[in-house]
Amino acid sequence: MKKASIKLAFELDYSNDCLKGMTNKIKVIKRVTYGFRNFKKRMLFINKILALISYLLYR
Repeated sequence: MKKASIKLAFELDYSNDCLKGMTNKIKVIKRVTYGFRNFKKRMLFINKILALISYLLYR
């Protein structure tokens, strides 16, 4: 079973790296905003970070 899965991984062009990257960004943002006491301030900070990431990716 594992050998067949490994063989298919090399043969197919499919990858879930993009999804793993997005989940990693979400986890990092959650970790960074852990110290915020106020929920509004936390959400403002998250929105600023996401805006910065989208600006850097799509400029």
